[in-house]
Amino acid sequence: MIYGMNGAGNCYASGYYSEGSEYIEEIMEKVRKAVEKCNSIEGFNLTHSIGGGTGSGLGARVIKEIKGEFYDKMMTVYSICPSVKVSDIVVEPYNSLLCMNHMIEECDLNILIDNEALYDIV
Repeated sequence: MIYGMNGAGNCYASGYYSEGSEYIEEIMEKVRKAVEKCNSIEGFNLTHSIGGGTGSGLGARVIKEIKGEFYDKMMTVYSICPSVKVSDIVVEPYNSLLCMNHMIEECDLNILIDNEALYDIV
């Protein structure tokens, strides 16, 4: 488990550049250690929310780094999309668009999950 004391403040750029720069090497080291323990790794699964800064910014950074290092492995991403009814954060659509650009370029399979539908189920 990797954790920090501060978040990205609902800002994609902060999660991708500022906070992401601080944690990406530690994250990638954990990924490398997990991959070394595998006999025959097929791919990666990532679950994140693309509305906030950490999920969208740091999530996109992790996707980019993993796909750059393990380019021949499958990358499947499960993304929770923001909803106006569940949250009123103004920058969620921008965070989502910026993150989706990386997901389209880097991922082999993107599964988008509606946060409003999850909220209704709960």
